[in-house]
Amino acid sequence: MSVSNADFIYVGTSNPFVIFEHVNINSGPWSKEFDEFYFTALGFASDPRAEFALANTRAAGGTTEGLIWANLGLQQLHLPSDEPQHVSGHIGLEYGNLSEVVERLQLVGVPYKTVDDPLGRCMYIETECPVGNVFRLRQQPMSDDRAQGSTSKRIMGSYLGPVRFIASTAEHALPGGLSAGLGMSYVELSVREGTAAQICAFYNHIFGCNASVVVSEETSSPMCVVNVGCRQSLRYIEVLSSTDQTKNPSSNSFPTYDGYHIAVYVNDFVEIFERLQSLHLVYENPRFPQFTYRSLEEVNCCQLVLLHWLYRLCFVFLQARCFTLIPGIMFCIL
Repeated sequence: MSVSNADFIYVGTSNPFVIFEHVNINSGPWSKEFDEFYFTALGFASDPRAEFALANTRAAGGTTEGLIWANLGLQQLHLPSDEPQHVSGHIGLEYGNLSEVVERLQLVGVPYKTVDDPLGRCMYIETECPVGNVFRLRQQPMSDDRAQGSTSKRIMGSYLGPVRFIASTAEHALPGGLSAGLGMSYVELSVREGTAAQICAFYNHIFGCNASVVVSEETSSPMCVVNVGCRQSLRYIEVLSSTDQTKNPSSNSFPTYDGYHIAVYVNDFVEIFERLQSLHLVYENPRFPQFTYRSLEEVNCCQLVLLHWLYRLCFVFLQARCFTLIPGIMFCIL
């Protein structure tokens, strides 16, 4: 089975993962170059809540000195000023008009490349942030809203989230106002050969989802796909050993995970928490000391952060009911 970006469609209450919330990647000290990349070129909107979140973290003893929240649709990037981190893969972003993004990239002089399909049609635009994290930008496909039995509604211009259509209007925008994009469609992480099936088994056992191994249309490599909400996914793609050596000829090990994380909302939080707790996978993130909870009782109207060290590549967190969201991969009950 081969798979393309447009194939990741999920509608239904049985999916434990409701929606991507954010990806947290340290940027290092903020500069004009970051402003031009995220806010001018990619069209993110600055979220004013970051100042409040940073103040709470520092008041509790956290050492982060700066924090930017950048919104695209209903998703965010959290960008602390600590030592830069690098996602071992790339982040997929979706736009209503990719031509406008290209114009903004050219305006501020951000390098990019266009990748076409065999018919010469643009599949995506690839670009890198100032510290080297890779983003792939795609045009949102037009499709009938068949999930509701209707052929009249289009998903062009829809925010990415838990349902098939969310109008991309100021009414639905996050604090900070409208962004130029429609959201984060996927995060793709590179993993070792032979691990995709094991990763799927982990997600299916712990979270009760329907993660499956597919073949990447672009690289023909096995890939574990975990559906998130509607038209969003978390992907783990196997990377050949020869590719590993090309990236780092002096090392026989896979690139070291450096602490970035991904946040999502989940259904069935209590069952998931208890399952992870029984396996001793509860983790307290020392970067955010105000969020330290060891039991369900301590979670009440607060946040709970859990971790699974998954193949030395990514953190998997759980987050409970709360108003202020902080880093985790976080799974949140709505």
